[in-house]
Amino acid sequence: MKLGLRLTAFFVGCLLLLCQPARAQTDPALSNAVLGLLDAYLHSGGPSKEELDSGSALANWAILKDIGIPILRKDNGLRKGDWSALWAPLDAVLAEQGFSGKLTPLQAITFWEESEKDPDRFVRLLGREHILDPKQPAQRNRGHRLRESIAQLRNRLPSERANARFEDAGWKFTATSSLMPGTRTVRVAITGSQPCNITGSARTLNLNLKGRLYEDLDSHSGIKVQLLDNSFTGKGCEVNLRDRTSSIARLVGGGEAKLSSSLNIVIQDELVSGRFQVDLVSKQTGLALLTGRAVYSVRGKVGRDGTLEARLIPVSRSGSRLLKDLLEQEGSLTGVVTNSTGRGQMILPVLKDPLDWASKG
Repeated sequence: MKLGLRLTAFFVGCLLLLCQPARAQTDPALSNAVLGLLDAYLHSGGPSKEELDSGSALANWAILKDIGIPILRKDNGLRKGDWSALWAPLDAVLAEQGFSGKLTPLQAITFWEESEKDPDRFVRLLGREHILDPKQPAQRNRGHRLRESIAQLRNRLPSERANARFEDAGWKFTATSSLMPGTRTVRVAITGSQPCNITGSARTLNLNLKGRLYEDLDSHSGIKVQLLDNSFTGKGCEVNLRDRTSSIARLVGGGEAKLSSSLNIVIQDELVSGRFQVDLVSKQTGLALLTGRAVYSVRGKVGRDGTLEARLIPVSRSGSRLLKDLLEQEGSLTGVVTNSTGRGQMILPVLKDPLDWASKG
């Protein structure tokens, strides 16, 4: 007899549990929402082509995708938030108005937002789910009362936030995450920076994401996240250097020449490009006036310590044959760049001595 009573109590308890509203969402709430948002963004393909329009942006996105985001995903600061506590005020309203076990808080918020501009649609959505009968005035009124209660409560539901700071690969990252159940929104903002000795500033990256929560009984977390807004920017170690020179220079074949030149160097991270132009005029005893002009393409690299090495590749040359033959040979440029200023030397086959250059950004 006692065994029979125990079995009866057991089955009654199970039946009561089955009648409780499905608590599909698993804890920790903030972590699951943030991971869902990051997954949605990565599955969408990440930054657009327009956002990755430079080598610097591509390099910074690779840093964020391979280092910053994986570290954030494992951050213990995200492991907070209890769905039961976050939904408790709305659970109480659902129970008070007789909807407990028929409608989950996330469903209720979702239906309210989907009917924000059409209040009658809220009742129709409840009818579609067989929660009430919209054809009966009394039940329609119940639905409208519930909608009004949700409107008053949704912006007062508890929220969760987390901040994280971490470093890796010479980068410093800051991440801010937030979950607001009352508006079904989850946000993530990540910034990163790495010192750049060349410019005196820093390489930077910024990612901002916003998502909307939906109930998903088939997922491990019980929710899915729709990506609403996203933006990514990445700025590299970039600087332009310019220099103009007027001087008297010794020619490798003898004699001197009046020299004027202009140098434009563009540095983007480790890559160096630019343009160098030199004009020579030499008047020597017993010789006709010698002139020469050459334009060089600057191609090279700069190290993280600012050490610069580049080739001066002839693009065009003109003038007297004696100078032209030497001007069409490749030269070199070396120097050091720091805090957006640079200085160094150029070696040109036409000149006997190195040519100094100095520039501000």
